[in-house]
Amino acid sequence: ARSARSLLPIVFHQIATTPLDAGNRERILPGKQSLTDTRRNMFAVRWTVDGRLITGGLPLPATSPQRMQASLRQRLLSMVPVSGPCEIDHGWSGVIAISRLLLPQVNEIATGFYAAVGCCGRGIAVSTALGRDVATFVQTGDPDMLSVPVRPPAPLPGRALLRHLPALLLPLFRLRDRLDGD
Repeated sequence: ARSARSLLPIVFHQIATTPLDAGNRERILPGKQSLTDTRRNMFAVRWTVDGRLITGGLPLPATSPQRMQASLRQRLLSMVPVSGPCEIDHGWSGVIAISRLLLPQVNEIATGFYAAVGCCGRGIAVSTALGRDVATFVQTGDPDMLSVPVRPPAPLPGRALLRHLPALLLPLFRLRDRLDGD
């Protein structure tokens, strides 16, 4: 429960495209790695086993699922050099965990029990790397093996009010990213 109070749950939307042709699969992230950026309005994309691109984002307030999916598709096509047809096949939403510092954290939730949490929507790429670190740390007991420090969970002050913050900040994040040339 202490760990949960140290995180801010935020609804996040994702889409999967129709399967793309071999030319796109060879040209876009040919190593099948995940990609995430450092923008304020984050962008991430990854391949599925069956050749679909998956991307996601935070919704603007009162955005319908159809409008959200269209917006995510437009953003994907502006960021990734897809050629040929690229339609949305699936759309869904879920909850991501935002941490106080907007960085992943490793919490000791009880003596000898650890939780890697708070990847802030960059979970696929970040969790893969952090998972290796946590496994090595648990095996060796050496905290220097971690890329983030072990901390006890600390409650987020004003957590009930903070859940509205992303919807208020997203338009500002988009504008600042645009002004920065991203």
